[in-house]
Amino acid sequence: MVALLNRVGVEISYEDVQKQSPGPYVGRPNIARAMKSKGYIKELSEAFSRTYIGVGGRAYVPPSECHPREAIEAIRKAGGAAVLAHPGLYYAEEGCRGETSQKGLNQNQIAQMRAYGLEGIECYHSKHSFSDSQRYAQICKQLDCIRTMGSDFHEGAYFPIHWHVPKPVLEETCRWLRDRFSCSLP
Repeated sequence: MVALLNRVGVEISYEDVQKQSPGPYVGRPNIARAMKSKGYIKELSEAFSRTYIGVGGRAYVPPSECHPREAIEAIRKAGGAAVLAHPGLYYAEEGCRGETSQKGLNQNQIAQMRAYGLEGIECYHSKHSFSDSQRYAQICKQLDCIRTMGSDFHEGAYFPIHWHVPKPVLEETCRWLRDRFSCSLP
């Protein structure tokens, strides 16, 4: 992505991007921060457009394919909990990446991931509609998964943050995290 940005006149280096990351992981939010620090954009959200590194953008490079079974196995092997992030935002018919009219993963697709060891589903997400959240909460119940929530907040990339998570879901998720990882949460 950095090389493609350089070709369209955005002069940042990989080192500039690494400086924007608090750890070893480098992703699009770090690229956006580097672009902002160099004055190419005023708001981080500008980077996530078709002009730059938004899906389908001039400097966008899609992530390499990874089968859900491989991802779930790697997460579990590392001691983590495999939770499906924002299932309502994927495109269901072309390996979650194609431009189709069927947006959002369905119960059969999620059930297959559950068979691989998926433990939870991010039902409540800032870009899920109320009906999306309800649908994925119902799938969780049917598949005996934990319901989780998230905003995808990356310093302004998805602002404003708003989503309604029922208090019992917050409590259930906290209990699950406390039990699953033996940590001290309220």
